[in-house]
Amino acid sequence: MKPIFFPLCGLILFSLAPLAHANSETQAPEQVLDAALQTQQDIQQANRSSQQQVEQLDDETQVLFNEYQQVNAEIKRLKVWNQQLQRQQLSQQQAFTDLAQQQQRIAQNREQLSPMLEEMHAVLTQFVRLDLPFLPEERQLRLKALRELLDNNDTPLPEKYRRMLEAWQVEMEYGRALETWTATLADGEQAEQLSQFLRLGRVALYRLSLDGQQAHYWDAARKNWIALNAQQADNIDKAIRIAKKQMPAQLLRLIIPRPMPPSPAAPEDIASEKIIREEAVSHE
Repeated sequence: MKPIFFPLCGLILFSLAPLAHANSETQAPEQVLDAALQTQQDIQQANRSSQQQVEQLDDETQVLFNEYQQVNAEIKRLKVWNQQLQRQQLSQQQAFTDLAQQQQRIAQNREQLSPMLEEMHAVLTQFVRLDLPFLPEERQLRLKALRELLDNNDTPLPEKYRRMLEAWQVEMEYGRALETWTATLADGEQAEQLSQFLRLGRVALYRLSLDGQQAHYWDAARKNWIALNAQQADNIDKAIRIAKKQMPAQLLRLIIPRPMPPSPAAPEDIASEKIIREEAVSHE
């Protein structure tokens, strides 16, 4: 800031002139001049002191103004940060609410899942019992393993659910497969015979002796093997070779058993009767 000078010197000298004139009779001129100079010096010193005080106050004001600007900027930044925190808090509260609702749905689905698994096992067991008699040991072992799994409290529900679906998937694949194999089978009171078997999904099951002379089909209604004539035996032999890819495919006339009486829902139809809530197991 520019220095501020006050024109007091002339004024004081002018005001002191009468006094000096009045005292001229008692004081020497030198004394009067010295007093005036001293007064002027005192005034100048007072001016310098005042100017220093003004400059100091100006510097302090500038410092305070800078601090004010910094504090104001910090307040604005904190307001923005506070608004952001409020939005995050609302988002977290909504997420917690959604999670609590989801956990509640999962708990409800778990309560429904256990009895549903029991019912699925019961339906599958009865279906295997009424189905064509193929792979009996393998299918019974699968059912037994499922039963032990359901009875094991240490096994989590997702694992039980997964294993149950795998079992149903295997049974569904049986219904779409053309399969042939060789195995022994006790025929009534006769000794076990080594035969070739042919399965057309779940539509029909045939067996043929190794010499190709005797052929039978399974009658589900009678729960017994029914003998076929020589022509049918020859057709079954051709069908077995086609299934083994030993000869090209061709049209064959085969005996198709009578439809079975109504039975429990097949694996292919279970989806229309049960709603599998995968949400119950995916968040276990």
